[in-house]
Amino acid sequence: MLKCAVRTIFLHFQQKIIFLSTVFFQNLVLHLLIHLKKILQAFYCSMEETIVVCRKLLWCVGTFGGSMEA
Repeated sequence: MLKCAVRTIFLHFQQKIIFLSTVFFQNLVLHLLIHLKKILQAFYCSMEETIVVCRKLLWCVGTFGGSMEA
């Protein structure tokens, strides 16, 4: 009877531990995904700015290069 009670208590705590570790793992993954999203957004914004600057430079080179040839 004592063995059965100990087993029941052990199974109960084992289920709680599995549940808590699952919740912890899910929160950890969610936290990492949020950081990854922020990093990717920052990278995308910097790439967008770089593209705009490159277009402006190409436009300037094309404009002044064309006027120098004429």
